[in-house]
Amino acid sequence: MRSGCSYDMTRPVAALGHKVQSGKVKGATCTEDGTVSGVCSVCGAEGASQVVPGTALGHSWGAWRIATAPTCTVSGVEERTCSRDGSHRETRVVRATGHAMGAWKTARAATCTVPGAEVRRCAHAGCSYTETRAVAAAGHAFGAYRSNGDAKVGVNGTETATCSKCGARTTRTAAGSALAPARG
Repeated sequence: MRSGCSYDMTRPVAALGHKVQSGKVKGATCTEDGTVSGVCSVCGAEGASQVVPGTALGHSWGAWRIATAPTCTVSGVEERTCSRDGSHRETRVVRATGHAMGAWKTARAATCTVPGAEVRRCAHAGCSYTETRAVAAAGHAFGAYRSNGDAKVGVNGTETATCSKCGARTTRTAAGSALAPARG
């Protein structure tokens, strides 16, 4: 203060905080830094404590395990737990598996004239998904035409072929098979 001046000014000064020089870090967790306790080098207080930055332990994650199994069409969930604190959990999505379709099997055999059907099913346990597809009719497999021996004078006869698969028959006129009139 200057001589002759009676003005007195006071202003607050921030506390310096304790500074503990040595000691064992205690109380650190997975996510929070620990503290060190001892004698403060600033004020001499015993039992003073100070947070030590960078001493958080971090998580010690266990192996991933299935919490909700995925299905063919719905994603599942895996989780893992911190071995230091069981209340710390981490989860991640497991993609749906998709269908595992088996081989096509005959559901209804095709005939010569009627289409058939094939079916296949998802092989995953508990999945009832199926797919069906049409199978074209096979068509007849007619053999060679054989004369029916019914030709007459001036009239062509017929000939017949038989399907080797189903036994169906088809008949046609045998052109040029008419018998010639007798000469006499």
